[in-house]
Amino acid sequence: MFRSMLIPEAQSEGASNITMHQILRLCYSDQRTPATRLFRFENFDTQNIREAVGDLICGISGYELYELTLTQRDQQNQYDAVSAKLSALVRSVRSDSSLNSPAAINGQVIALDSEREKLSLEIDAVDEHIESGEVKEYLAERASIQKTLISGREKLSVIERTISTTEFELREIEEFSTFLETQSSDLSKAEGAFKAVGFIEFTHCPACGEELTNDVTEGHCVVCKSPRDPEREKSRYNQIRLDLEIQTRETKQLLEEKKTSLARNKQDLRKLRSEHEDSLREFSLRYSGKNGPRESYLAIRTSRIGHIDAEIKFLIGQMEIAEEIEQLSLEKERLNSELDRIKDRIASLRKDAAKRRGSALTHTGNIAASLLRQDLPRQPEFIKAESVKLDFQTDSMEVDGILNFAESSNVFLKNASIFSLFLAAGRSAGFYHPSFLLFDNIEDKGMQEERSHLFQRLIVEHATEITTPYQVIFTTSMMNPELELDDYVIGPAYTNELRSLDLGY
Repeated sequence: MFRSMLIPEAQSEGASNITMHQILRLCYSDQRTPATRLFRFENFDTQNIREAVGDLICGISGYELYELTLTQRDQQNQYDAVSAKLSALVRSVRSDSSLNSPAAINGQVIALDSEREKLSLEIDAVDEHIESGEVKEYLAERASIQKTLISGREKLSVIERTISTTEFELREIEEFSTFLETQSSDLSKAEGAFKAVGFIEFTHCPACGEELTNDVTEGHCVVCKSPRDPEREKSRYNQIRLDLEIQTRETKQLLEEKKTSLARNKQDLRKLRSEHEDSLREFSLRYSGKNGPRESYLAIRTSRIGHIDAEIKFLIGQMEIAEEIEQLSLEKERLNSELDRIKDRIASLRKDAAKRRGSALTHTGNIAASLLRQDLPRQPEFIKAESVKLDFQTDSMEVDGILNFAESSNVFLKNASIFSLFLAAGRSAGFYHPSFLLFDNIEDKGMQEERSHLFQRLIVEHATEITTPYQVIFTTSMMNPELELDDYVIGPAYTNELRSLDLGY
């Protein structure tokens, strides 16, 4: 309903969405609500809700401010999560500064690799003579470890192919997401162009170029002779927009799932690769070349190689932590910068909103004061009224600083205020009023008949000046005889015998 009526969705300060029910509280004037209250009374009411509703109708709350507020909340949650994770990781690492930088850790790994390679070359140069029994055992163990290496290599190949496929799918999904964004933008432009241009009245056939005849029934297409329905066209745009929004939401969800899966597979790949490289190093040390039983020579070098492997494994673990710290630091800086940009934009929009609020309420107050000056001389303050102030937070109306009047005058002021919002929206752009009013209190609080007739006439005179579609309903038991026309009156007057409206169905 909101989008069909071109009213943006908005939130109150308490983060609850403004509903159509809340908007209609400023469009329905009933007899149960005290005449000094602007909004229709309800038990669960807050200043924040009333202010948000009033701002929305005055044209203040728009999609950008609403979406930026949601984005700020999401970005702040992300920033807090990243900051907490970063602090936990920094506390978990050693105080040694050489382990805090990925570059420093990588340098240590390269140095240890070089030392290990040197030791391997020394082991390869040991005595080549071994006994025959040791040869059989040696060959059996080597065959077993070779099978393990082949199995590990196959696992690596599978997960590498999975990662490659996922990365390709991610690129495809991202391209489709960009396409959906372009489609949404193009749809808005097309709808705007249709609203600006309307139906094109062709004089010649766009297919063959022949001149078209004029014998076309009004409201039908001059080319295909089909009936034209503006509401159907509007509904079609809404349906396309809804389909695009659903596809965009599903695409984003799939994109997040793929990213999570890719990160998990890359983590598994690093672990498998480390284990495979350990197995390769063990195989290389024990079974490549011609290792002999020179225990005294091999013991020192083999022991050192074991220590080196343990150090490298530890450093690789530290490398992952250091890389994550580095990535989280960059992400924290990015989120902080984005939050600053969003906060600046929100501050600018709120400044513009304050300007818009002042302009809209001044325009509305001037119209309301003009209506009061047209009242019968029953309330002295109305005769010379200069301005009317509508306060959505306090749910009140002031005339030149005065809050309360005679009860019938309070009714006249309330209806004039509600009517002035409607008229302001009809006369100038920028308001988000649903163009609907229902007055069920014109004779409330002892209203005199001639005063009721006057307000009825004011409704008709001013409302009929509005060119955009609208609907104003008012109930009365003291109908102005000048207005008893078929264009305005629905059904006969209420009597004891006829207590229901006859709508003519």
